[in-house]
Amino acid sequence: MIERITEHPGYLIHFKPENPSDQAVLLLHGFPANRNTKNLDLADAIHRRENCHVFLLHYRGLGESAGVFSFRNSIEEAMGVVDRIHRDFSPKQLSVVGHSWGGLVAMNVTASRSEMVHRLILLSPLCDLDKTHGLYGWIVRDVRNEVPGIYGDKPEAEVRADIDYVIANHDPKKVVKRFRPDLPVTLIQAALDDTTPARAAKELLEFFPTRPEYIELPMDHSFTESRKDLAEAVLNAMQT
Repeated sequence: MIERITEHPGYLIHFKPENPSDQAVLLLHGFPANRNTKNLDLADAIHRRENCHVFLLHYRGLGESAGVFSFRNSIEEAMGVVDRIHRDFSPKQLSVVGHSWGGLVAMNVTASRSEMVHRLILLSPLCDLDKTHGLYGWIVRDVRNEVPGIYGDKPEAEVRADIDYVIANHDPKKVVKRFRPDLPVTLIQAALDDTTPARAAKELLEFFPTRPEYIELPMDHSFTESRKDLAEAVLNAMQT
């Protein structure tokens, strides 16, 4: 059964099992995720195999969620979802899975809600984003051409200030240092990724209190070559 929760900031899709296990999974997709399923297929695979509650968040302004997107707000929205999951479902274990921008969000959620998150799985996460990075210019200017209205009527300066705040306050290399040493972390990297390359992922590994499990799959940034292999890698990571 799929339940759509719309009263939460953002749009929350809940895969609801009839006789659920005692675990739950939160999936956080990338930005702007306008070319793929926003990991709907991955949520379905986890739901079927694990028979657990699976939540898929569409940040405000993306996917099926109304409103205007904000990088800073998307992190706060995800933290609110974790609070809601624990309040309403009280899982014994919560795994957070984040892809690309969702990986950066997931790392910040895990650091902020360390007592609530029991496992972290990162899929080609956004590891760094300085102002010389070509991705930075695409985010503040060019994405409007691909996704009209994504920032509403915000001027470029306001969008720039939004992402600059995240760079200053939510840097993954600083955030992961706050993780519990016993937290299971798996980083699944797309080997053919030119958006968040393997080089950056390997650099990030050095900042964790305990080095994460690292896996490379021969795919592009969106893992389009074999979603089945990606799902299998995530499901295997959930058993660690």
